[in-house]
Amino acid sequence: MEPSTTPGASLWATHGSATETAAATARSRLGPAAAARILAVALAIGGLAQLLLVGQGIDINVVLLVAGLLAGAWLVRRREASLDRLDRWLPPAALAFAALAAIRSSPSLIDFDLAATLALSGASVAAVMGVAVTRRSLSLVLLLATAFSIGALAGAIALTPGLGTVRGQLAGTRASAAGPFVRGLLIALPVVVLFALLFASADAVFARVLGDSLALRLDFGDLLLRLLVVAVVAWAIGGLLATGMEPRTEDQQRDVQAAGGSEAEATSPRLRIGAIEASIVIAAVDLVFMMFVVLQVPYLFGGQDTLALTGVTYSEYARRGFFELMGAAFLAGLMVMTLDALVARRARTFTAGAIALAVLAGVVLVSAAVRLGLYQQAYGWTELRFFVLAGIVWVGASLALGALLIARGATRWLPHAGTIVGLVVALAVNLADPQAFVASQNVDRALHPERIAPGGRSGLDAGYLATLGDDAVPTLVAALPSLPESDARLLEQALRRRLQRLESAAREEGWPSANLARARALEVLRATFRQGSAAPWPVDLPLGDTRP
Repeated sequence: MEPSTTPGASLWATHGSATETAAATARSRLGPAAAARILAVALAIGGLAQLLLVGQGIDINVVLLVAGLLAGAWLVRRREASLDRLDRWLPPAALAFAALAAIRSSPSLIDFDLAATLALSGASVAAVMGVAVTRRSLSLVLLLATAFSIGALAGAIALTPGLGTVRGQLAGTRASAAGPFVRGLLIALPVVVLFALLFASADAVFARVLGDSLALRLDFGDLLLRLLVVAVVAWAIGGLLATGMEPRTEDQQRDVQAAGGSEAEATSPRLRIGAIEASIVIAAVDLVFMMFVVLQVPYLFGGQDTLALTGVTYSEYARRGFFELMGAAFLAGLMVMTLDALVARRARTFTAGAIALAVLAGVVLVSAAVRLGLYQQAYGWTELRFFVLAGIVWVGASLALGALLIARGATRWLPHAGTIVGLVVALAVNLADPQAFVASQNVDRALHPERIAPGGRSGLDAGYLATLGDDAVPTLVAALPSLPESDARLLEQALRRRLQRLESAAREEGWPSANLARARALEVLRATFRQGSAAPWPVDLPLGDTRP
């Protein structure tokens, strides 16, 4: 295969003769019109990025930037490009996760949402520009991601040949094209000055606004930062869009459109193992899982009395090996996907063993969920335990869907199913509002100690609740009158300090930093503490320690 002169030019190559490859490479050079469009869109997105991001938090600006990126990809796409029907979910998903940054305030949620937004936005750009994503195998999706990443790093280098042609074309027409604009500006300038002076003399407010507008206040440090953001973002977006413009041959398009798993074989030879070897591996792992499940059944269904016979308390049972069980269930699913990708022929024994492993891994996951439930009953909810529960739901749903796909012989969709289930669970977690849920459950636990399991920890961990984010503020404020004095005193101190921070941030940050959780928290805190109300106790206690 001939080397490409453009970053990512061999991205779509699957097979074909040297002549076909050379022809594709020649076509992959961007023409002057396409290069100019990409440069204009990249600079526009760079300008939008500096406006939305510099000096701002990560809030509503994220969804606006993603929307601008997708609109830019739509504007520069090739005329014949079309969105694959299996990729229609990608742009809405990218916008949804980007919007969550403006709704939630939990750092853990925001980190995941931003990572999902980045991945989904890249996939959406490729899809909008006519590159199929969802129907590809996992190996080709990773290859596609690598190619687009390299294209973004290479940046506007891909635009250089086309822009050189544009420059040559403009040289001959610059004078004639620019003449009317220059003459129009020269004529308009004195007219604008005249009317501005007339309005300024007639109205004091207009005069003050005009004077402020003409007063030159330049922060060169801020200006340099904004120019740097424009340059970096435009560079990356230019390379990303140029990579998406690479054409594909008919053979390459046919390979990607195949619903089977043959496109992975078309790229390169793969490591293979026999059906007997794969079946032996599956059977051996099944035996290990079976031994564990047989030992766990009495404890899963026998309750605390059964545990007491072993001399292990239920809190010790809950803590011991929880993450190991989660890891075992996750690795079991990963092993099935790996073996399925490597096995030369899927024998019935392999399919039966894989389904059995999925079922056994599900039982192991139930054991992990029981341990989490016991631990939560003893010590209450934390944000981390909520996320762990979400992880259990994700792995469990993926295992169930995986068993169905294995039974139907559609194992090439296993990675896609796990990814989509993960995104659905993540969206549900955002909608459930973990911080508000944790605050509500802990307050209810403190107000109703009779519901706590024997040997569990009672009382309110006010120090931990005070560290929760803005999503928890309405719940905590509503609970203040019903809490014991010491707990209410500690929480009020923390909430008053938070009010000061939120008011300071509201004065300093602009509209791109708008966040729903922060706005609701500020509204509730102002209504509670800015009406002349004072607590009947001093509010100068130190904050307590957080708990895991």
